Formats: sequence, structure tokens, C-alpha cells
Amino acid sequence: MLTELYRQGRLDLDAFVTEEIPLDGVEQAFAKMHTGDVLRSVVVF
Repeated sequence: MLTELYRQGRLDLDAFVTEEIPLDGVEQAFAKMHTGDVLRSVVVF
């Protein structure tokens, strides 16, 4: 159901993503989350 709402544009999940990072940037992303610099980071391959 949530996937369909997102696909219809009725659920804005993109607003929760602060940055997209490569796999080797995960440790930095966790550090940023702990300091409050970002809300969520998404790992992209």
C-alpha cells in the first residue's frame, strides 16, 4: 500500500532523504546522523 501511494505521488518519501551516498561513505553518514547534520542518508550503488 505504501509503495503504491509513493508511486501515485501521494506519499512524499523523498522529503525524508537528506543525501545519497556511496557505499564507502556509510561511516561518515552515521557520524552526520549522530550530530544531527542529516535526517536520513540513502546508499546508492
